[in-house]
Order: sequence, then structure tokens, then C-alpha cells
Amino acid sequence: MSKWPKTTGAVERLRNPLFREKEASFLARLDGQPVAFGRLLLEGGMAYLGGSGVMPEYRGQRVYATVLRRRLEEAHARGFTSLLSMRSPCRGPSWRVWIQRI
Repeated sequence: MSKWPKTTGAVERLRNPLFREKEASFLARLDGQPVAFGRLLLEGGMAYLGGSGVMPEYRGQRVYATVLRRRLEEAHARGFTSLLSMRSPCRGPSWRVWIQRI
């Protein structure tokens, strides 16, 4: 029998320690208001940058750079030294994948 919960909603995942071992979610706030988010998935010795986004009115203010830096710091703190990121076709004409040592 699997230890994973049957429901996989965001709230349930955040509360479940098995999920927290393998992923982290980040929420950036300015003046108490959520302005950006990012996910970090940790699996098989690789840290994957999951989905992320910044509210349109806060773009160009280095908010994404802060969320990215925080995800890199978390991966490194958990002992991960390799990072994988992908850009989906919805952001451009083709998939782009990069792997970096952290």
C-alpha cells in the first residue's frame, strides 16, 4: 500500500511530510500582498525548477530573481548540486532545457 495520500491538492501536499521532502513552494509578498510564486521539486539527485510566475504589475522589479535565488538556496541547503529547468512551448516556439551545477 502506498504511503502517498489519495488527494493531491496543494493544501494536502503542503501538509504532508512525504511531499515536503520532495518539493517546496515559495510565495513572494510585497506589503503583505502575494506577487509571485515558485516551486522546487527534489527527486533522484536532481533539483527541478517547477512552475513560477509574477503578477504583471510587479514584473521588472527583480521579484522573479528573488524567488529563483531562494529556490536555488533551498536546493543547495538540502544537498542538491544539480538543477534542471525547462521552458514550455507556451513561452516560445520550442522546449528549452538546461542543467546547471549549483
